[in-house]
Amino acid sequence: MSARLFSCLSCVALAALGGCGGSGGGAAAPQGVLTGSVLYRERMALPPDAQIEVRLEDVTRADAPADVLAEQTTPANGKQVPFPFELRYAPERIQANHRYSVRASIRAANGELMFTTTSHHPVLERGAANQSVTILLQRAGGAAAQPGPGGGAAGAGAPDVLGNAGGAASSLPSGTWRLVAIQRPGGAEEAVAGEPRYTVAFLDGRLTGLANCNRYTGGYQEPEPGKLKVAPMATTLMACPGASIADEFLRAIGGATGYELRGERLALTYADGGTLTFARDEPAAAVATPPDAAVAALPAPAPESPASAPEVARTFVYDCAGDLSFTVRTGPGEMALWAPKSLGGQRYVDCKSNPRQAPWADAARRGAAFRALGNEPAWSLEIFADRLAVVTELGARRAELRYAAPASAGARTTYRASDGGHELVAVVERRTCADSMSGEAFDAAATVTLDGATLRGCGRFL
Repeated sequence: MSARLFSCLSCVALAALGGCGGSGGGAAAPQGVLTGSVLYRERMALPPDAQIEVRLEDVTRADAPADVLAEQTTPANGKQVPFPFELRYAPERIQANHRYSVRASIRAANGELMFTTTSHHPVLERGAANQSVTILLQRAGGAAAQPGPGGGAAGAGAPDVLGNAGGAASSLPSGTWRLVAIQRPGGAEEAVAGEPRYTVAFLDGRLTGLANCNRYTGGYQEPEPGKLKVAPMATTLMACPGASIADEFLRAIGGATGYELRGERLALTYADGGTLTFARDEPAAAVATPPDAAVAALPAPAPESPASAPEVARTFVYDCAGDLSFTVRTGPGEMALWAPKSLGGQRYVDCKSNPRQAPWADAARRGAAFRALGNEPAWSLEIFADRLAVVTELGARRAELRYAAPASAGARTTYRASDGGHELVAVVERRTCADSMSGEAFDAAATVTLDGATLRGCGRFL
């Protein structure tokens, strides 16, 4: 064997081991590193064989699946939150004008989704090569997580993810409290009518309540007696009829900094001197169960999430054997059924609630001609004959503006609305669009610009 051939073969062998290269000495290509931890608020223990999945994604395009730049899957091995992670990616794939997000999920050994990301976690902004981020997950309704000893994920006395000690008693009064007055910063106290209702309840690190026709839920801390710190909340997104202070109420609850029990009243302070005053809520009158439907016995609807049980005007979609669907809407003094003409005189069985279709059916029954939604951050749009309704910030912000005649150009229609305080533009384009998180196909793409912020997503005509 010649010396030259031996040298070449040696170089190939060393290259396979990473030890042969040019004059640079074989240095490995630089890598970007994204570190952080995955956790959730619920004080629930994971099974030892749970899997924690973390992904770094390019989410620039709302009309296409996210491009995965790095991912990591690790077993729980009997451990509990928080779970650290480290994602390594190629810096040359990062573009200055793109948007990047990190997502995570926890699955049981059988693949059942237990916890998942529900909010946008932006990363690698302004050219940052290395970054650390905390990913807060929401429970997906899986049954695999079970309460840990003493009610906590790590056992009695262990702190939960909000810093509350497991099993520690709360100083906040129990029960449900109804808003009776509000004093805005710098203003005088104003009474709040009994209807619509605005309520709050505190229980072991969790708060929940009603904001007009929507439910909300979140976590809270008590750094010390009388002090309060509220974690980001989630709300349902129903369009409430009539006048509402829901947006203001949710902002005040989310910004609460202290509490005080004043006789039979509970006062929550927020912002710079604002106060919400509550009285104990009287138990609501039981709603009579409607008679059995002639077409089928309806099973209990499957909830979309732990926070999706609004007490007013609920809409359900049922899918039955025989390729038939119908919609039911219930509420105080209301029971309505929308069904195809073919339903008459026939009996259908095995009817199951389809909560994913309920928001679309509800929008159609309220007169919307088009509905769209998007992710990271989550938002929704409804187009009516005379107005646009946009919901953002998990329901904490809602804009509803009237528009003039829309402008159409080919498959694209543009709606413009303004009330002097907000500028809203919605562009609907008839073309196939895939949801960026679920991959579900829609028949239209939607772009919403609200006060200069642009949101992209998919929708369908109702």
